[in-house]
Amino acid sequence: MYVQYPQGEQQFFSHKHTEVLAKIAGNLSRVEVIQSFENPFTQPLEALYIFPLPDEAAVDDMEIKIGDRIIKGNIKKREEAIAIYEKAKQEGRTAGLLEQERDNIFTQSLANIKPGEQIDVTSRYTESLKFEAGNYEFVFPMVVGPRYIPGTPIDGSGDTDQVPDASRITPPVVPEGTRSRHNINVTVEEPGSEYVSVQVPVEMPEAVSYQRVFGSLPGGFTPKISLSKRSAPPSAEAPDFLRQRRSPQSPVAKEVNIIPGAAISHQLEVISVTALDETGIADLTQHLQQLNFPSGFSGEIVFEFTVNKLRVGGIVLDEKASTLKDPVVVENIKRSLLLWRLPPSTTGKIVLILRIHT
Repeated sequence: MYVQYPQGEQQFFSHKHTEVLAKIAGNLSRVEVIQSFENPFTQPLEALYIFPLPDEAAVDDMEIKIGDRIIKGNIKKREEAIAIYEKAKQEGRTAGLLEQERDNIFTQSLANIKPGEQIDVTSRYTESLKFEAGNYEFVFPMVVGPRYIPGTPIDGSGDTDQVPDASRITPPVVPEGTRSRHNINVTVEEPGSEYVSVQVPVEMPEAVSYQRVFGSLPGGFTPKISLSKRSAPPSAEAPDFLRQRRSPQSPVAKEVNIIPGAAISHQLEVISVTALDETGIADLTQHLQQLNFPSGFSGEIVFEFTVNKLRVGGIVLDEKASTLKDPVVVENIKRSLLLWRLPPSTTGKIVLILRIHT
């Protein structure tokens, strides 16, 4: 993270803390990232923070908390969002701008942070969990790694003629053998399970070791994992926070150090969907059938949504036509639809009717 002065000068410093809360529901994760910033200087400043998120994360919400005030963010086209931010900055108002630089690299700009003032920026995203060899995998990246930057430098910022925004994807690096005072805390929650909580320093993964804290749980499961700052063994895991759990059908579920949820059985059927051919319907059915629902639900759910530039938006539940309206089930399906990879020819308004038996 660095301070951006009007003259173009930059001064590096670490932001205060990052808090991550991930909630797992079936094959989806809903993640809330709270980044805390504080101005340690004696004059208002503009700060720019470069950080990673999963490359398939669908960021859909942002808010800024300043004392008791909460400012809700709006999703705008990039040029429009930058213009709004610059106008607020020139007027001396506190403003925030979240931009996506690459699939997995984001920048958070904050203007007019007053001396000693703390600002909490909350971003929320949804992501589909990867499933491989009987495991669901949740990954939260913590480091923007070095990238190859080709071309001839055009100024002192690190930008080149081939990568004109190199400075926006190349965060500062602390000297070897030291680490930033910035810590990150990750908490993962899953319905029916105990939580997993991890706190790690982000600049020195080689100095991190894993210390398991066991509770009085059946089968020796580990509900909590804490990390201490000691020399890590050569086989230490990568700095990304990685959580795996066996699928309910796996016969070796007790080998993992978490509390597996109860086995879930369900059946989801696509009754009808407009604007899709047979291949598209089969693809959508396969995508939705990866969802896990608790038992005791049955009925039909009707959604209306629009498709524009291969993105699903404006998902609305038709409450009159739906016989199943449980908010947890509805929300899980909505999030799954947002992550659906649509066939290239899909466009316009779609009406989707689902039937669920559990």
